[in-house]
Amino acid sequence: KSFLRNTFVLDEHRSSLVALQLMKQGRADHGLHMHGDKIYVLGGMGFRTNEDGSEHASQVQSLSSGEVCSVQADKWEAMDSFEHARQQFSVCHFNEKFIFIFGGKKLKEGKAVAGGSQPFDFVKEVEVYEIEKKTWKTLNYIGEPQRLAVISPGTAQIAGSQILIFGGLIPAEDQESDSSTDFVDAGTKLTLTHQSLILDVTVGSIKHGPELNTPSYFISGSYKLLH
Repeated sequence: KSFLRNTFVLDEHRSSLVALQLMKQGRADHGLHMHGDKIYVLGGMGFRTNEDGSEHASQVQSLSSGEVCSVQADKWEAMDSFEHARQQFSVCHFNEKFIFIFGGKKLKEGKAVAGGSQPFDFVKEVEVYEIEKKTWKTLNYIGEPQRLAVISPGTAQIAGSQILIFGGLIPAEDQESDSSTDFVDAGTKLTLTHQSLILDVTVGSIKHGPELNTPSYFISGSYKLLH
């Protein structure tokens, strides 16, 4: 097994895929974001790296690395890493200047097996990338971080200082229940939720927003339903 580095552009007129330069690192479960000519690839999961820089073929880890592609130049460049490695998280563009990342999970170091059991912890920290300065920062002023324990939520800026965080997979409140929206991932019981939260990034406050009609989780801008 391997994590792909391939990049393609869809030629709609010819209904064909045109290969571009390879990413610097193969990965899965990563975040994607496009701003102008640039495509940002953030975090995700890859093979665990040994001390000598080689890849451990049987163990995987969550990533904190990122890279950015200029579509016009067909060139990938490495980005500074963020602080909290994560996968299956959400990315939100904010005020044309920043990229926020929310939620996700981090595989437990040395315990995640490729193609096997992959125990994890929730990532509750919110981090933000300032596009012009090319720097990451963790937002430590946000209250009630336990409410941001969520995997694969949807996100969207809804006002000058507010971001809506909706849906996703959250820790199950009732570990004994067995509803159609509950399931177990690597020993952790999760609930597919219809909740939404409104984060005010200026003061760090979080309040409930309108619920989704259908519990859903979101992957790189798309959405999924559990059946």
